[in-house]
Amino acid sequence: MPRQVVRNEDGVIVGTTRRSEPKILGFIKVPVRNKTAVGTRAGKTTRGRTARGKTTRGKTTRGKTGRRIVAATAGRATLRNEREARLRFANRRNAMRSNKQRRSRRTRANTAVEMREEHRVVKVNGAIRVGDLAHAMSETAGEVVRKGWTLGLEALRPLSLLEAQDARTLAAAFGWRVCDVGFDEESLTLRIGNAPRLPRAPVVTVMGHVDHGKTSLLDKIRNATVAVGEAGGITQHIGAYRVALPAGDIVFLDTPGHEAFESMRARGAQVTDIVVLVVAADDGVMPTTIEAIKHARDAGVPIVVALNKMDKPGAARQRVVQELMAHGVVDEALGGDSPVCPISAKTGEGIDALLETVLVRAEQMQLQAPRQGRAHGVVIEGRIRKGYGPTCTLIVADGTLKVGDIMVVGETWGRVRLLLDDSGTAIETAGPSTPVTVVGLQAPVGVGEHAVVVQHDAAARRITEHRCARTRQAMTPSNVVDIEAFRRRRSTKVLAVLLKGDVTGSLEAVRGVLESLVVPGVEVQVVDARLGPVSDGDIRMAAAAGALVLGFNVKSGRRAMDAARRDGVTVETRQVIYELVDLVREQMIGMLDPVIHEKALGTLEVRRLFRLSNGSIVAGCRVTEGAVTLAAQIRVTRDGTVVHEGSLQSLRTHKEAATRVGQGYECGVIVRDFDGLADGDRIEAYELVEVMPELG
Repeated sequence: MPRQVVRNEDGVIVGTTRRSEPKILGFIKVPVRNKTAVGTRAGKTTRGRTARGKTTRGKTTRGKTGRRIVAATAGRATLRNEREARLRFANRRNAMRSNKQRRSRRTRANTAVEMREEHRVVKVNGAIRVGDLAHAMSETAGEVVRKGWTLGLEALRPLSLLEAQDARTLAAAFGWRVCDVGFDEESLTLRIGNAPRLPRAPVVTVMGHVDHGKTSLLDKIRNATVAVGEAGGITQHIGAYRVALPAGDIVFLDTPGHEAFESMRARGAQVTDIVVLVVAADDGVMPTTIEAIKHARDAGVPIVVALNKMDKPGAARQRVVQELMAHGVVDEALGGDSPVCPISAKTGEGIDALLETVLVRAEQMQLQAPRQGRAHGVVIEGRIRKGYGPTCTLIVADGTLKVGDIMVVGETWGRVRLLLDDSGTAIETAGPSTPVTVVGLQAPVGVGEHAVVVQHDAAARRITEHRCARTRQAMTPSNVVDIEAFRRRRSTKVLAVLLKGDVTGSLEAVRGVLESLVVPGVEVQVVDARLGPVSDGDIRMAAAAGALVLGFNVKSGRRAMDAARRDGVTVETRQVIYELVDLVREQMIGMLDPVIHEKALGTLEVRRLFRLSNGSIVAGCRVTEGAVTLAAQIRVTRDGTVVHEGSLQSLRTHKEAATRVGQGYECGVIVRDFDGLADGDRIEAYELVEVMPELG
């Protein structure tokens, strides 16, 4: 039992006494205070220092709310010091808030001034859409579009893509500047510095109408037989050949003469130095000849006319020269700038004079190119070759291309594993004006792409990724709904085609011709166009799209044909382009709805009418023209006016049922659902037949 000390009035201990144990009579619920002073809990005493620095014991402090928790032992001075400390703290806190707000307002004001004066700049990554440019300048897209129209930027839409230069012009009208921070491709494709320029061989493109002897002329020059192996006797690819002559080398490009290969001829004129225009002396100037003259004029290259087939009896040089003059090609002998050389590709007559004329013209042009540094060239053909993969044929414009170089072509790249010359021989290097086949690309390339050698593969990846991104960015969906086009698509049937070809140039030409075919009510939609033979994967894609598989100068494997028979896919391959075009045209005509034609059968003349017991009217008639059948449709005319159209219910001759009555015979007929016949009426019998439409 604990004991309690007993003191007297003076505080002296006088004894002890027993203290009884406390008894719990119950619990009182005490409210808990959440907010207390620092270092203090609600309802508990603290031990620390006061505002005056004195130690307190057994005293409680105030919470953050300012209300006293327990102040049984706190003195007045202590409470006054606490109040003064709280007041000083509140004053310091308010002053800090005011300073912060003033600094924030000052910063915002300075920023607005800087934006107005210095930072009105829009950063562009090579290109920008009109809507994004308007948003960056805090303008509406419609206002920017209207301003662009006034500046000559036609056909602008909010989703149109603007190059950096056009965006700079448009932003300047609103007082903004454009900073192009896009990928600098030129820094990675820098080719030739101050390398010495040396003479190079001329690149000569042979152009002209189909079957005028272009390939035969090159065969005679090269002592080759390329024309013999061409399908249909016409050239359908661009061929590049380097011919070594005693007076110097010449690089020849043989372009197709068929009208479908206009784009290939245009590209041939863009990479050439001289155009040799082959014209048959017995045929004269043809549409493709005129087109070749136009391409040469647009490219700004001189023309040398090769007047072929002079050995034929019907050759007329003067007539052809006059026809050429009508299209701006004037003979040098008549004061013009285009020499005309009469030749015969069959006998070889005049070919030496033609080559000498080409070399003289090339010498006058002083063709030069650097041989040192990274190579740059232009692709004239791309294909997928068995055992090599994607390859491309290009002409080196400058520099030297070597095996092992890293080359970027369009949106793909690769390391040059093998170089083949025009005869198929492997070489180690290729200088300017050299046609060469490059093996080692990662994907097929398009015709006309520029090939550039870079320093390392990292640069090649960056360039191709940047070009692919630009291509995706340029593919902008149109936000303009063409109601007429929508209705036309709903009423137009579509012939889906999956196209396979041997080279990219021919594939592009065939695709363009097929998409331009005009058949009212039917249009061609090329689902996909790929290089290489027809595979089972192509069959699966065609089956899913309901497409016709067309192969141009390619073959179909056994697995592909088995898959085509299993999936019901039609596969057609041709080696001549006009045969392929005729096939597609027939397919388009076959998709048209048949035309209903009325075919006249015969004519009846009503002689007398009879009424049967059941009320039916029987007309006694005579067949005056043709023949009448029971299944025929009829037309009843009276005085040249049609009074009824329908069919026959009964046809009898000599009281016997008949199905056909010929001319000169009499018969009795009952017209179905018509009792208004009269003597002298004419009954014309005809039938409706379906006829496939014919296109002129």
